[in-house]
Amino acid sequence: KKKHMINSALATGKYFELAPKTKALLCLSTNFIAGKMMLARALILGWHLDIVETKTNPLENISKNYDFSAMVPLQLHHSLGKINHIRKLIVGGGPVSETVLNEIKDIKTNVYATFGMTETVSHIAVKKLNHIKVNTNKNYFTVLPDIEILTDLNGCLVIDAPKISDKVIVTSDLVKMYSDNQFEWLG
Repeated sequence: KKKHMINSALATGKYFELAPKTKALLCLSTNFIAGKMMLARALILGWHLDIVETKTNPLENISKNYDFSAMVPLQLHHSLGKINHIRKLIVGGGPVSETVLNEIKDIKTNVYATFGMTETVSHIAVKKLNHIKVNTNKNYFTVLPDIEILTDLNGCLVIDAPKISDKVIVTSDLVKMYSDNQFEWLG
């Protein structure tokens, strides 16, 4: 529903502190929810959005700097040479390899993994992939505002997010809860 997309966009803007006039780059296909949500965020939050061809290395011909973008892990891997053109980056659609995690740990860009699905209108939780304090425990996913999580009897994640879904979503994702808003994805 349109109201779910609006609420998802507002939650992302709030969590990442992305105000109107944010310079954003769309390099994902708008045939899928991740690309559609970049368009929705730009319209709802008043961003300046540049759109480039969806390809493996979307930053290949980029010289401008951006406040925010979203990529899949393969795009991140192939964009490392120019990733400093993006201030905050969310990565979804699959796990980021250990090789790429090692390559991004000291870069300027703040990189976050996302957890979500079409049913949740994009991501419902994020975790930092770089600039992580060495003396902290393992880095967990943290849910966005107005989202409640728990596990069912099988240890699967249950998402209660009335602003982005009309029903409670019971996933088949095994998780380990660490607080009422943090979890580790096990598979």
